[in-house]
This record gives sequence, structure tokens and C-alpha cells, in this order.
Amino acid sequence: MPGHFLAMDPPAHTRLRRLVAAEFSAGRIDARRPQITDAVGELVRQFAAGPRPADLVAAVAVPLPAMTASEMLGTPLGDREFFMTCARDLQVHDATVAQRVAAAGRMTRYLEGLISRKRRDPGDDVLSRLAAELDRDPSLSLAELVGVVNLVIVAGLETTAGLVSLATLSLLTDPAQFALVRSNPVRWARPAVVEALRFWTVVQHGVARVATRDVTVAGRLIHAGDAVIVSLASANRDPAVYPEADRFDITRDARQQIAFGHGVHRCLGSFVAEVQAELTITELVSRLPGLRLDEAPDRLTFLDDMLVYGLRELPVDW
Repeated sequence: MPGHFLAMDPPAHTRLRRLVAAEFSAGRIDARRPQITDAVGELVRQFAAGPRPADLVAAVAVPLPAMTASEMLGTPLGDREFFMTCARDLQVHDATVAQRVAAAGRMTRYLEGLISRKRRDPGDDVLSRLAAELDRDPSLSLAELVGVVNLVIVAGLETTAGLVSLATLSLLTDPAQFALVRSNPVRWARPAVVEALRFWTVVQHGVARVATRDVTVAGRLIHAGDAVIVSLASANRDPAVYPEADRFDITRDARQQIAFGHGVHRCLGSFVAEVQAELTITELVSRLPGLRLDEAPDRLTFLDDMLVYGLRELPVDW
């Protein structure tokens, strides 16, 4: 797909990534904390007022990133179900080529229409600013812009949902660490999210790359033209970097984790995903201090058929 800069090298990668990089900077996302906090608060309030036990994945983890994406991009909130369906269809391992093409086609047609409306009637949102680039930069095509926006939307939904659900699961299965976060969420919610990224690695492996020249890594010769896939999950459990790497521990310094990749291809939406998870954990422990699992951990089912790791359901009570 044109504009899918994740599969490009510089300078093509740099040109397209630069379009959206500023919108996802730490400063820009920090400025959006009030809006994200409001979305988290609304979801958790509805969740707390609803029937129990309840599924935290369906009620909070999945809708939150769609709400955030809608607010940032300036898309109708009612379209979030469409986003989530397309994202899932594009990331399921056993989807056929025809299914992926159909999902990509639906998203492309939707975004073409939305970008056209934003050009005619811009608002104060990311998509309006990106649409304006089509008039400022004659080298930028509509197909490229659609590809960039599609990547931003799809990459940010399941990853954030997985991070929220897995971070919550880790705390609910470790009463001492849950109590630590509950005692001071301002201090401990963020480290809990970063450790969850390291421990679970929501994107289990990196994008396939092709070596452009011979290179030796850890004594192994990789020839020019060889395909390489980095196991991000293995790197995040490296005992040389993280003592007792198979133990979830929010008191460790896990800031070197590479769940979102590294270098020029590091996920540009990583900070907004972390902020959403941090604010969700903070709201959950504050509003529902008695939150607990309503299912034995070994009976939970995971999304092991997708590019992104996560939970299918997280039944909880409080």
C-alpha cells in the first residue's frame, strides 16, 4: 500500500513519517492528556456502573484507542467499530489475501472520502492538517496520505488494547504489586505499563527486513539478501539485561524495553499507547480498588492468532 512507511527505508521512509511525527511527539500527546483522561474516565465510569462481573477488554481496553484515534484524527465517534473491524481483519494471521485486500479496500474508500471532506471543511484535528499537506506539497499523493493514515489507525488499536488488558492482568495476578500501584498511582502506574510492555511484548516480533549487505550479529553471518525477523519478545526477556527476566516486577527499570521497536522504525504511536494505558490503570485502581479477576488465570484465552498479542476477554469483578 502506498504510504505504508513501516516497510520503507530512508529517504522515502523519512519523508512520509515526518508528515505525522510531530502529531505523536511526547509534547503533543501530553497536551492531549485531558482529552484522553476524559475518555478513560467515561469508559471506566460506565464500566463501574454496569453489570458485574464484566469483560474489561470489551468495555474498556478495545474502545479506548478507537475513541482516542477518533478524537485525534477528527473522525466520527460512531465509526470506531468500523476501525476496529478493519484493524482486526488486517492483522489476523489466518486471513486470506482476499480478506486482507477487502479490508484494506474498505479502509481506503472510507479515508479517501474523509480526507476529501477535511480538505473542503477543515477542523482543528490531525487529519485536517494532513489533508492540507496535499495542497502544500505537490509531491504527496492522495494514495500516500491514505496509506499513512491507515497505518496510524490500524497500528494503534490492537496494540493499545493488548497493552491495557495485559498490564491489568499482570497487576491482578500479583496482589503486592497491585497494592503498590493502588497506594500511589501517580508514582507506579507508568512503571507498571513499561514493565508490562517488556514482560508481554504486545508485538511479538518485528517486521521482516532484508539485509542490504553482509553483516555479523552475535557471531552469526547474515548475508546480503537474507530475510531477518527480530524477536522483540526474546530481546525483552534477555537475562543479561533484565535479571529474573521471566518475573513481572514494576520496581525494575524497564525503560530499555523494545516492545515498540527501536531506531528509525520505532513505532511513532508508542507514547500515546503508553499514556492511554497509564491513565487507564490509574483510573481503575482509583475508582475500583477492589478490582479482581473473575476467572482463573490459566483459563484465560489469548490472541495468539494475530500480529498483536493480547487477551480475548478479561472477566473481572469488584
